[in-house]
Amino acid sequence: MVTQTRTLTLSQLTQRFLISRRDLSPSTLKYYGIILANLEWYAKREKWPEAEAITRDHIRDFLEYVANESYRWPGMRRCSC
Repeated sequence: MVTQTRTLTLSQLTQRFLISRRDLSPSTLKYYGIILANLEWYAKREKWPEAEAITRDHIRDFLEYVANESYRWPGMRRCSC
């Protein structure tokens, strides 16, 4: 008998993560959802490989981007305050 494993996309993995955290407050889940959506956006922008091939280096690159880029997400604008 041959067992086939189904490859999950990054989006599917993030959705499963959020579903598995149902015990958290709605505000926390919303916040997590926003962060994970931004991770997905960054992964697409940087042309990351499929989810199973994402490495610690990919995650480090994302965290470095978050730490260093002031206007990091689509739609963010510079304030001329």
